[in-house]
Amino acid sequence: MKKNKRDKGILYLALNKAEYLKEVYKSAKSLKKYSPDLPKTLITNLEIDVRSTTLFDEIIYHDFKSNPFKAKILALKMTPYT
Repeated sequence: MKKNKRDKGILYLALNKAEYLKEVYKSAKSLKKYSPDLPKTLITNLEIDVRSTTLFDEIIYHDFKSNPFKAKILALKMTPYT
């Protein structure tokens, strides 16, 4: 059963490299400061710093085994936004 989808939000995707998560954290902190009401979702296969979970409305863990391009398409199918 699919969750109710929200009209808009930011979808972050960070796969395979911790450096990508660092960039996501920077962006999410800025977004929280300047657009605090805009929902933020992170899709990742990496271990998350527990202190950073407050930056996101939702975190989706998925073990992507496909190539990075296919993973992006799969991630878009998982979005909670319309």
